[in-house]
Amino acid sequence: EESRGTMFYMPPELLLSSLVYDDRVDTWAAGCVVIEMLKGEIAFHELNEGSVHDIMFKMTPSENRIQTSSGYFGDNYVYKFEEVQRRKVDYDPDFTPLHLINNVQRRDQIKKEVGDKEYVELVKFLRGCFVYDFYNRLNPESIVTDNTWFGKYTTLQKTSKRHIRIRETIEQFNRDASGAIDAVDA
Repeated sequence: EESRGTMFYMPPELLLSSLVYDDRVDTWAAGCVVIEMLKGEIAFHELNEGSVHDIMFKMTPSENRIQTSSGYFGDNYVYKFEEVQRRKVDYDPDFTPLHLINNVQRRDQIKKEVGDKEYVELVKFLRGCFVYDFYNRLNPESIVTDNTWFGKYTTLQKTSKRHIRIRETIEQFNRDASGAIDAVDA
């Protein structure tokens, strides 16, 4: 069977061998990378394919889990989907993606370092990355453009003296060019 990525970063639909997926597989992988940076090791390092599904079921209310075993996703998907659905794991609303960091002290340290508001946003972001049903997972474009997460950092500009001079020079050039155009039009 052809691999569609690295297992440690593969979302449930690829673990189930689905033939249908889109760029939201990258959102899942981004969540894995964030957890890896915070944890200091691969997010699902000690887990096997079945336990990844167990963790996802623990984080996902049953009404938001993949509900189809359609052959449209491929024959192997149907078999694996039915096998996974037999797993009995209850939803735990208190279980967050940060629980992938097994060390409680490390989770507390992260909360202290980022602050309460940012911690809530971090959990919200990771919950959006680790959505079991990929149709409801965050779209990669929204991650970058939404100012709640990374968008506010992509718009920051360096404020060195050199940068300020360059910006002022460009603004002056634009004013001069605009004045020249107005003079020609008059």
